[in-house]
Amino acid sequence: MIDFEYFRALCDKLNNPQIGLRCIHVAGTNGKGSTCAFMSSILREAGYERVGLYISPHLDKITERITVDGVQISDSDYTALEKQVDAAWAELNFGAELGYFARITAIAFLYFRQVKCSIVVLETGLGGRFDATNTIESPEVAIITRIGLEHTAELGDTLPKIAGEKAGIIKSGSSVIFAAQDRSVEDVFIQKCTQLNVPYYRTEPLENARLQLSAAYQRENAALALKAAQLLGIDYGTISRGIENAYWPGRFERLCENPTVILDGAHNPNGISALVNSLREAFPNRRITVVFNCRPDKDRKTMIELLEKVAHTIIPVETTITETLNMLMPTASQTDVICICGTLYQAAEVKNYFWEEK
Repeated sequence: MIDFEYFRALCDKLNNPQIGLRCIHVAGTNGKGSTCAFMSSILREAGYERVGLYISPHLDKITERITVDGVQISDSDYTALEKQVDAAWAELNFGAELGYFARITAIAFLYFRQVKCSIVVLETGLGGRFDATNTIESPEVAIITRIGLEHTAELGDTLPKIAGEKAGIIKSGSSVIFAAQDRSVEDVFIQKCTQLNVPYYRTEPLENARLQLSAAYQRENAALALKAAQLLGIDYGTISRGIENAYWPGRFERLCENPTVILDGAHNPNGISALVNSLREAFPNRRITVVFNCRPDKDRKTMIELLEKVAHTIIPVETTITETLNMLMPTASQTDVICICGTLYQAAEVKNYFWEEK
């Protein structure tokens, strides 16, 4: 991760494309991408023109991270802007590499200015306080999703410490919305809002919401987007349609039936716990097989212990996900539920597997 001030200098060199962007800024541990998807869908339903969306990670192609009105930045535009960013960085001559996330963030800022976005939904990468996206001015609304223990080396080893880093997106002139959660986390947000004299709102999961994103945990993310949209003056009917139409790949996504195959990007204990609750609610009397694959820096032991509460069988990926599915699928019963989880980085390969099968 490059120094935050270095990134500010890069933005200065590029004539500060982030200045003047009207933004909804979203931080948190789990649910950021889904909350952004709900928010983007609502804004487009409300008639906003050129709604920008910046998310991470991508599932298949890097251009997925930067979209306007649901359309990805073109390869040619991405390449041209990447060259512009790299040239500016080289001229600064800091003697350090420009980080992966910082480069893409700078490209996103340039693109959103180039196409004259009316509003941008902006997801943080790691943390918030020193995140490259936090070079924006005060957002219209700052949204903070559920906080969990992740990236503790960078963000701190307790929930309040991590919350403090995420709370870095709170700025004077904004409204703040956060998901109901551990009181020690909420207190961090409330204290920061009180210091800056900004209004804040605590949301509970929606009840009886009609969601295309069907996992139980999405009701919490939808509630955050609903409140943000209300603060923007959007009417409830429009918000409801936006929430219902929102789509976000790789999050409790049904890839096929008979057997039912669910792909979910949960990759930390909080995410896995939410996934377990969703599986239990959606498939109360079904045999569930979990195909589990996670990166080596994750809390594998805790996640497996959580999955054991709902899974009849847990199959670790020892080779590749494709080889694992080749062994599993021929023997699966049509009434089985197969849940593939642990990382978003396998999502493209998993989806390609089932598309090719069809």
